[in-house]
Amino acid sequence: MDPGLFAMSTPQFITWLEEKIRAYDQGKVIPPEKVMTEYLDGELLAELKERIADRILLENNHEAQAAAAFREVKQSFGDRQIRLTEIVPAELARQPVRLWREVVAEVGGEVLRNCPFDGD
Repeated sequence: MDPGLFAMSTPQFITWLEEKIRAYDQGKVIPPEKVMTEYLDGELLAELKERIADRILLENNHEAQAAAAFREVKQSFGDRQIRLTEIVPAELARQPVRLWREVVAEVGGEVLRNCPFDGD
């Protein structure tokens, strides 16, 4: 290592380093045509899937079906209480690296497993 590097100020070092890098700079990396074509194909397919899924969901009244299913699950669950204020702290004490949202989502999964709805 060049001992003069330690004597340089930060701006001097950055200038020196940029000059060294510039010697090897060949611009942006552009992959071979096959790689770019495969990427384009993947992007097109993903976009088409998304558009078709959106259309199917719209045509089949997805939002209304989801709202009806939600009401059905809430009604079938009825007055059984979910003690989130007990469950969440207990789970976080057991596994401190978890997030409270993960625990609540897990509780939601349990609710759905125990409260089937007509859409199942």
